[in-house]
Amino acid sequence: MITSMKKVKKTISALWKKYHTSLWKFFFIGAGLLIISLGIFIVWVSAAGLPDFKAFDERKVELSTKIYDRTGEIVLYNIHQDIKRTVVPFEDISQNVKNATVAIEDASFYTHSGIRPTSLIRATFSRRIYHHTANC
Repeated sequence: MITSMKKVKKTISALWKKYHTSLWKFFFIGAGLLIISLGIFIVWVSAAGLPDFKAFDERKVELSTKIYDRTGEIVLYNIHQDIKRTVVPFEDISQNVKNATVAIEDASFYTHSGIRPTSLIRATFSRRIYHHTANC
């Protein structure tokens, strides 16, 4: 009985030596594939709720209706319930307002070329954990 136990131990020891490095390789390859798959899944889930950019130009924005006097200078009525919105062409917006908007939204916008990886990661986890969006 003792000799059979020794044989089993030797067999296990020999198999361990033979497949030891293979098991570690298998583990690291599996872990790497899991991490890559998880990353692709996170990107896919995050991108699933993004709007279609082609539909951006086709969107309907409700504007307020303004009724002017006969000279066209004084607004007599601003109709459309609670909506007080007027389209202003981009060229007519002052540079200070444009700079202030960028500074409020992302103070380091000009240093990271438009994409900050830490903000993407934070937004992804915030959305998954708290089920809402956050200012990043």
